[in-house]
Amino acid sequence: MDLAQACTREVKSGPLNRNDPDAPNYSPSGVYGDPQLASREKGEILVQAMLEDLLMLLK
Repeated sequence: MDLAQACTREVKSGPLNRNDPDAPNYSPSGVYGDPQLASREKGEILVQAMLEDLLMLLK
């Protein structure tokens, strides 16, 4: 997490910008938001929930 950086780019309005909600998300660091808020515990909870959903779909 020493290299994690928050995306501080401001959202600009207009039809031709990289913040179009229908376009893929891009930021200079590759993330939106603040990755410094992430933790191993939060990641484990997220992965567990995704696995449970996947297993439910496969049944």
